[in-house]
Amino acid sequence: MKCPNCGSETPAGKRFCGDCGVMIRPPPPPPPVQLSHCPNCGAENPEGRKFCGDCGNVISVPPSVQLIPPCGMGGRFFSDRLSVHRTARAALLMGFALVTMSVILFVLSNAVEDEAQRLIWERNYGEAYDALDLADVLNSVTWIILVAGIICIVGGAVAFMSSDA
Repeated sequence: MKCPNCGSETPAGKRFCGDCGVMIRPPPPPPPVQLSHCPNCGAENPEGRKFCGDCGNVISVPPSVQLIPPCGMGGRFFSDRLSVHRTARAALLMGFALVTMSVILFVLSNAVEDEAQRLIWERNYGEAYDALDLADVLNSVTWIILVAGIICIVGGAVAFMSSDA
């Protein structure tokens, strides 16, 4: 231990400095670490932590923060309504973009079918079959994109409704 007055080294357990005679106070013991237990897994975590170090579950949260559990997050929570609204808004925008894309593909598919019909009238059957195959592929992709868009819209709407509850 060092003397706070002269800086000389003093053997541990001595109450006075051997060089200058100043009383040496031992440093205070470190405060005991307060532990809190995770309500999900029971693991001990240092006091003041918000999330469990073992399972990631919420331990303690200030009262000003309202936790909103999202679907499929395995116990994780959004820390505020703003992140839920941003996620829901992104899902809605993605859904509307996908629905718009499916409408454009539907119009394109109809144009390809019209071209195939014209080729059949001109008795150009090889190109007509190719155009009809392309139209079938476009129709299939259109339905897949449309369903994905509807799922995004419904998911975003559900997220908005659950965050306002």
